[in-house]
Amino acid sequence: MSPLRWLSTLLLALALVAGAAWLIQAQSAAQLRGELALLRDDNRELARLREEHARLAAAQPTAAQLAALRADHAAVVRLQGEINALKDQAPAVPAARDLSPGDRPRERGGAGVLHDTGEGLEECRPGDAGSGGRDGVVGGGRGQP
Repeated sequence: MSPLRWLSTLLLALALVAGAAWLIQAQSAAQLRGELALLRDDNRELARLREEHARLAAAQPTAAQLAALRADHAAVVRLQGEINALKDQAPAVPAARDLSPGDRPRERGGAGVLHDTGEGLEECRPGDAGSGGRDGVVGGGRGQP
C-alpha cells in the first residue's frame, strides 16, 4: 500500500472517530438541556412554595392571639354551661306565642318585660311604680327577684 493510501485511510478513520465523538456529545448535550429544563421547573415550583409558606406564616396568629382565642373559647364553653344550668333552674315560663293576643306586651303598646311574680306573669314597663327599680329592671338587672 502506498503511503498516500495509508494516509487517506487514517484520515477516514479519524473522521469516523471524530463524527462518533461529536454524535455522542450532541446526545449528551440534549440530555443535559432536558435535565436543565426540569431543574428550572423545580426551581420555579420551589420559589412558589416558599412564597406560599411566607404568606401562610404571616397569616398565622401570634402566640398572644392564639392564647386570646383559646381563652375566648374557654369562656364560651363556660358560658354555655352557665346558660344550660340556668335553663335547668328556671321555672317554666310560657313563651310569648302561648299568651293570648291581648296579653302580649308589644300589642298593648308597651315595651315591657314579663316578670314571673310567682302568681303568674306580670308586665313591667320602664318607669312604672313598683316595677322593681330603675328603667323597669327587676332586681337590679342581675337576676334577683
